[in-house]
Amino acid sequence: MALLLRSCILYQRKLFMKEIITFKRTSMYYTCGNVKKFIPCLQVRHVSDKHSERNTSVREMIYNGAVTNKVRNIKMFSLLSSVLSVICQPIIYMKILEEDNAISVGTLFALLNILTISSPLLVHFLTKRYVIEMYHYPNKEKYTAELYTFFCKKREITFTPNDVIEPKTRITGALTTCIAGGKPLLFDESCFIDPKHYKIIMNYNKPTDFEIEQLRITAINQPQDKRITMGNKNEEQK
Repeated sequence: MALLLRSCILYQRKLFMKEIITFKRTSMYYTCGNVKKFIPCLQVRHVSDKHSERNTSVREMIYNGAVTNKVRNIKMFSLLSSVLSVICQPIIYMKILEEDNAISVGTLFALLNILTISSPLLVHFLTKRYVIEMYHYPNKEKYTAELYTFFCKKREITFTPNDVIEPKTRITGALTTCIAGGKPLLFDESCFIDPKHYKIIMNYNKPTDFEIEQLRITAINQPQDKRITMGNKNEEQK
């Protein structure tokens, strides 16, 4: 009787073995009526014996500009004001034409266009060197400085301490802390999270070689020697 019941149960379940290709493992299931029920199976974890490479993209923030928000707001205000002035020019032009005064129309439009163009250019000229953020790559020993473009987008400048030089003239030193890779940068020492990076970037941690020029010293009694030599020559001639 027990064997008969067992055979009936096995017949109804229809135990099958099936390989699931998508998961690359063997799974077992049985059918109870029209429903498939899977039996729990072991999951295989793929393990690699290769050593994981160091992530060279890891960077740490070492500098945050104190007036970053102010610089961004000023640039956005200058750009928006220029765009609004360009949009409003046709409306202003139509209203001024009603007065039939060509001189006033020309003068007003000239001033409006000058302000529209010069305002964002002047703001960009004064703020294009300002470093808003600076990052350090410990694995590469490189630094990345972020600046704002003309349209207030971030751009990056990557450099090493060997690429940094100090400005030597007043023209290049205006609004410039250092020149990294031929591009002037402006940043504040007090805004560094770790002050040691400022010394590394400016090469203040390296020994300084003082070159002393060779001075030519003239003896005080040199004219007397010349007279003596001249006297000796005269005596020899006699």
